[in-house]
Amino acid sequence: MELSCTLLFPVGIEFDCEDVTLVEDAGEKYFELICDLVRLQNVEHKLVARGFNVISAEVNMRALHTIAIDESDSAKVEKFYSFLQEDESVKQIFDNIEPEVESTTANASS
Repeated sequence: MELSCTLLFPVGIEFDCEDVTLVEDAGEKYFELICDLVRLQNVEHKLVARGFNVISAEVNMRALHTIAIDESDSAKVEKFYSFLQEDESVKQIFDNIEPEVESTTANASS
């Protein structure tokens, strides 16, 4: 059975998820269910109990309010990210840059 948004939206609502999104990455399709930190483990267990294959359940930082930046600022951010990556103590970088612009700097946050 192929999963669809029609099938997963009601499940997301039932489990009190904030969002259900179809993600396509490198030819692979999967669904991302976003929930509050305190519900994460509970949602994971409920999905498994219903027979869904959970690839991962992890805590991730998400910006509540994103900002748009122009190309000039994007270049500055990219340079700053490169500088941060040189520091071994920096493990991960989080920002609130809108995804369209963030795609040029996303490699820096890996």
